Amino acid sequence: MKNFLCGFFFLICYTYAHSSTIDFEDQVGGNCESYGDGGLVSTAFYFTGNPDDPGLFICNPYVVAANYSKALLNANALSILTMRQNGGDTFWLSAFQAANRDQPELGYATTIAINVLGQIQGGGTVEQQLILNGNALTTFFLPSSFTNLTSVVFSAVGSGGSNAEFLIDNIVVNEQYLSEPVSLVLFFLGLLMLALNSRKRA
Repeated sequence: MKNFLCGFFFLICYTYAHSSTIDFEDQVGGNCESYGDGGLVSTAFYFTGNPDDPGLFICNPYVVAANYSKALLNANALSILTMRQNGGDTFWLSAFQAANRDQPELGYATTIAINVLGQIQGGGTVEQQLILNGNALTTFFLPSSFTNLTSVVFSAVGSGGSNAEFLIDNIVVNEQYLSEPVSLVLFFLGLLMLALNSRKRA
C-alpha cells in the first residue's frame, strides 16, 4: 500500500501545474459598471487604465462584446491596460481572452490586435502582438518568455474611428510546470513504485 501511495504521489507530481485565473467574478458587474480612475484589484492583481483616460469598467456578458462572463474594459480612450501583482511580486503570464468592443455606431474604432508588453525584473522586456477575432472572445497563449515579470501592458491596435477598445478576461498567471528532467524522473519513479506494489500483491 505504501508503494502504491508513493507511486501515485509521484505521478501526480509529474502532471502538477499551479495557476491562477483572473476572471473578474469578484467584481460588481452591470451594463459596464464604472470603477472610476483609481484602478481595481482582482485576484491579488492591480489594474490601471490609459493615463489619458484611466476609467475602468466591468461589463456583464454580451453588453459590448461576445464575452460570456464578466470582463474588464478600459473605455473612452485607446484601451491601454496595465497589470501588476500586489506587493510588487514577479509573476508569469500564460494566457488571456480578449475581444473587440462591438459598438461601431458610437464611433469606436475596431480593435484588430493587442500589443502585449512585459517588463522583466532586473531590466529588459518581452513583447508580442496578437490578432483579435473581431467581437468573439478569443484565447491567446503567451510564450514561456513572459516570466519573471513586474508588469504587463496590453495596448489596443485600432483601425478607423476615434478610439480602439477591447475587453479582457480569464487572465492566467503564475502557471508553473515542473522542468522536463524533473518531471521525467518523477514519472518513472511513480511507475516503479506502482510496479513494486503490483509484484508484492502477486
